[in-house]
Amino acid sequence: MAINLSGKSDASIIASATRAGLASAPKDYGKTFESVTKGYQITMGAQAKMWDEIGKATAIIGKEAIKKAEEFNVSKLYDINATQNYINDALDIKKELQEIGFFRKGFGDAETRQRRMELKSKQKKLFAEAEYVGSAIDNAAKNMANLDFGLMKLEGETVNAIIASNTSNPITTGGNQAKLGRNEKTGRPEWKIFNNGQPALDDITGEPVTMSVDRFKELTTNYVKDVDNVVPTAFNEMATSVLNGGKTFGGDFSDYHKGQVLTSLKNMTNTELGLLRSYKANYMGSSFFEDMTNPSELSAILFNSTLPKTDDDQLAAEGVLANLEDNDGKEGIGQQELINQFSIISGTILSGEPGRKLFEEWVLDKSKKIYDKGTELFKDSSSSSSSSSSSDYKNRNVEFQLQLPGGTNENPLVEKKETTSDNLIYLDKELNKLIASGKSSFDNESYVSIFGYKIGYFPGEGFAPVRIRDDGQLARTQNLKTGIPIGGFLKTPKDVFKKYGVPTNYSGFYVGQIKNVKGGGQARWDGTNWRKIN
Repeated sequence: MAINLSGKSDASIIASATRAGLASAPKDYGKTFESVTKGYQITMGAQAKMWDEIGKATAIIGKEAIKKAEEFNVSKLYDINATQNYINDALDIKKELQEIGFFRKGFGDAETRQRRMELKSKQKKLFAEAEYVGSAIDNAAKNMANLDFGLMKLEGETVNAIIASNTSNPITTGGNQAKLGRNEKTGRPEWKIFNNGQPALDDITGEPVTMSVDRFKELTTNYVKDVDNVVPTAFNEMATSVLNGGKTFGGDFSDYHKGQVLTSLKNMTNTELGLLRSYKANYMGSSFFEDMTNPSELSAILFNSTLPKTDDDQLAAEGVLANLEDNDGKEGIGQQELINQFSIISGTILSGEPGRKLFEEWVLDKSKKIYDKGTELFKDSSSSSSSSSSSDYKNRNVEFQLQLPGGTNENPLVEKKETTSDNLIYLDKELNKLIASGKSSFDNESYVSIFGYKIGYFPGEGFAPVRIRDDGQLARTQNLKTGIPIGGFLKTPKDVFKKYGVPTNYSGFYVGQIKNVKGGGQARWDGTNWRKIN
């Protein structure tokens, strides 16, 4: 069965995928990866590669747009075609006004006077429109270096083409050119994109690529970089609030707590821009975007719930795939078709509003896990070991310099980060859980994301950075001769923190560690809490 990708992404597919998401999934997530098929691994490997390429492409587009904006700011060369259109329209109006007596106020009969008023109004509107378009381009060019092209995705190339159209070289590196015209239905000005002289078509809808002046102005005014980390800070604060709720009250993550989370989430996502930023915000170890485009509980559940298999390594044309056209004579859906279909699903979900409901489920699921961690602390607060270690503790904001690859001891590459002490404690515990599992990350596909770095665990050896191969499998970057990861293994969670410049004030415990407790006796660290042993 071959999938016809020329039409729109069916809204029913997204709705079905959402219904099959976390809300209806089995809660024993430990078994999720046991049921992941080879098809899933290959599909997610392709997804990771595709989105990585999109990320690289948007970065290139952003750099080109900034360069074109610099050229425009110097030369102020407007699109000659667009300019000529306005000149021609203005000349036509002027000519007709002259013919009916432009300079003679009150001249002519009622019909002539009415026509003169219409032409004057049209002329005034034309001048205002030209000024509006020019102003939008001027402001965009001035603001170009501040824009976040990653949020714009494919629209970023259209913005790039519009800026390029007003320079001496109006064609982008991608071969696209923007021409200003009018919308056939509204009559409002809009840019149309051409590639090699032919109208460029949207990959999803199959419709010509256009952009209104209003949309161009919105993107180039509002889609700016979150330099103040407003969204990540809001997510950290929400995580802290949820954790403190569990530590203070204990019990279950009730509808009341869900309502509080959804209210906080609504405040962060009440705009398209806020929603897109939230998709990429880290929430206790990973972002919604990362989990959608890489092997994860979310993508595995989505895949396995929506794509039932047949007996011949094809996928049944059921559920979200029920209406797909079978045009190769073979029942079911093959691997490449599956990759294409999942690309449409993930792309549509991550485009903004279509993914909101699934995103909310994802946030609630993570929030429940955070609350449950707090409940564990609430339960243990009565023990002497727990009370002595946490009575003076208070969650606080933590700033640090994240170590980036490629630097040296003399000239390190760093990135300023801000998190909370609760988050550092959480990450430390997650690393300890990898140790406590006693399993290799290669066996259970498990890892912990440390501020964007994937860290796996290998019994008897320690922690090491891992990556996701094109086939979806985890792999280590290592010396081909020795098999040892570059930089060696990291023995403890504290060593992991040190490697990346993460503060170690809230790390240092490891599974099996024993300490003396008040009142006599000892306690052992089990990866989550201290447990009294005698």
